[in-house]
Amino acid sequence: MNKIQQFVSLFGILITSFSATIAQTIITQGLVAYYPFNGNANDVSGNNLNGIVTRATLTTDRRSNVNTAYDFDFANAQWQQQNDEIYIPYNTKLDVTNITVSVWLYPRSYYWSSNPGGPSSIIINRYQHTYSTPSGGAWQLRFSQTSVNGEIIGTPFGIATSNTTLQLNTWHHIVMTYDGVQVKLYINGSLSATQLYSQPMNVAGNSGISIGESNQANGFWHYTDGKIDDIGIWNRALTTNEIQQLYTEGENSNTKVVIHNNAKSILITPDLIQANSTITGSNNTFIGENALKSNRDGNNNTALGYKAGEMTSGNGNIFLGANSGNNLYFQNTSKKLIIANSETNTPLIYGEFDNGLLKVNGKLLLQKNNGVPASSTSTGIQGQLAFDDEYFYICVQNNIWKRFALGSW
Repeated sequence: MNKIQQFVSLFGILITSFSATIAQTIITQGLVAYYPFNGNANDVSGNNLNGIVTRATLTTDRRSNVNTAYDFDFANAQWQQQNDEIYIPYNTKLDVTNITVSVWLYPRSYYWSSNPGGPSSIIINRYQHTYSTPSGGAWQLRFSQTSVNGEIIGTPFGIATSNTTLQLNTWHHIVMTYDGVQVKLYINGSLSATQLYSQPMNVAGNSGISIGESNQANGFWHYTDGKIDDIGIWNRALTTNEIQQLYTEGENSNTKVVIHNNAKSILITPDLIQANSTITGSNNTFIGENALKSNRDGNNNTALGYKAGEMTSGNGNIFLGANSGNNLYFQNTSKKLIIANSETNTPLIYGEFDNGLLKVNGKLLLQKNNGVPASSTSTGIQGQLAFDDEYFYICVQNNIWKRFALGSW
């Protein structure tokens, strides 16, 4: 491994650590589906379990970002008829034996007055073919004026009930988990109810998932009046720490995380316009507002920082720092390393992967077969390095060089 590769490897470790820290809002281990509702009801987990929207409308989320949550109401509610709903068709990926369901809810009412079977509202469930043979019921989250329930559907049901009255017109984070031993219910990051239950989850039926009402064989019931956002489904029971992480980051962060799995690219940005932009290139990482904005069709690029590489097109680049590479000088560049904190065309650190070149503050620090001194008194700057296939050269003082023979292992 040559010097520039070692240098880039070090920064690769830093990039990986930094990216992992930022992107924790979406926990990917065991993720079955994730719905950020950024302008649509698409699943961004990579499993393409996209939702079909009926009457529900896009609205503001808990951070007042527009078109980033869905609104459900009773305006068109009729006995047994479909009301506002997001329906996720059946897929075998929904057949899980352990589960976590996480959702943000903003209730305006506790129930529709004409609900049969009790005054409650369904947030989300998988109940569609519960009365069929084999039964398709699996799980559900519901709330009423006096309680919140997380339910595993079986004989009998495994129900974790929290005797909590959710405050209306306020956002709440609600999570249900089941690990084959216990059903747990968390509200706003805290464990609120636990129920021992050891029956296996139903994987025999073919029910889809309903959001905002209960889509059943005998009609549609238990409509929700309120907003719903950021739904996640996992095939394992998340830990208490992971659930607290979902709550605290979801409550306090203004960052939207969008995973463009069709392109295997990750975009993390507070800019919702950019977040909804199309990325056709692959294996890219964009972190920061307008990062790599002009290069959505490039490949293998990494940009960390506000407007990092904003004007750049090309492939295989790494930009670190606000406005790094955001300069016409780098407009068509490829396979470059640029570390800076401004739009300068002489960044603090500049590297060319193909040429084994590394510059610091615009001065050549290292390059194979280029700038190799012809003698011990050749022109050079103290600290400058060079190498060829036989020697490694160090400028120990201005215009004074020493060299070391390269040996074989």
